[in-house]
Amino acid sequence: MIEHIVPQRYQGVWRRTLLTAPEVYDDRTLVLWMQTARWHADLRIPADRPDCASCGSLADCSRTQLLCLLRQEGFAGITVVSGTSCEWRRLMDYHPKGLRDRGEMAFSTCASALDEYGIEADYAERWERDPASDQSGWVARSSSAAAACNGRHGNPGDLVACVCQPGQHRGTQATG
Repeated sequence: MIEHIVPQRYQGVWRRTLLTAPEVYDDRTLVLWMQTARWHADLRIPADRPDCASCGSLADCSRTQLLCLLRQEGFAGITVVSGTSCEWRRLMDYHPKGLRDRGEMAFSTCASALDEYGIEADYAERWERDPASDQSGWVARSSSAAAACNGRHGNPGDLVACVCQPGQHRGTQATG
C-alpha cells in the first residue's frame, strides 16, 4: 500500500469564509477543516442552528432544533494530494452524496489562505488558516483516542479528530 503524506502547508485547522456555486453564495455557515499528514475531518454547522446547549440528548430537542441538526454535515477520511489538486476520500460521512470530493488548490502568497475550485463539481471555496493552528493534530479510530482527546469515552470504531495546541486540546468525535 502506498502511504500518502499531505504536504505540511495543508496541515492545520482551516475555516471556510466563502462558498460560491451556481445560485449559492454562503459566507455564514461555520465550516472547519482539520488536516493532518494523512487524515482530514470536516464539520459544517448552519449559521441559523438554534442553541442546543441545554439539551442533554436528542429527546430534549425541539422539532426546530432537530430539523436544523439534520442540516449539519460532517465527514472524515484520508486526503490525497497530487500536485495542486486534493482528493478527500471520505471514510465516514454524515450526509453521503456518492460523489468524489476533488478540488484544485491555490495558496495565497503567505500560505494563510487557500482557494479551492471544484474539479467534478462547480464551486469555489475560500479557506483561511486558524491563526492559533500550529499545524499539529491527529485523527484516530479508537475509543481510547476519544478519552485522550476530550476526556470522554467513545464507542469502538468512533473517529476522533483532535487539534493539539500548547496548553489545550480541542476535539471532535464522530460516531460511525
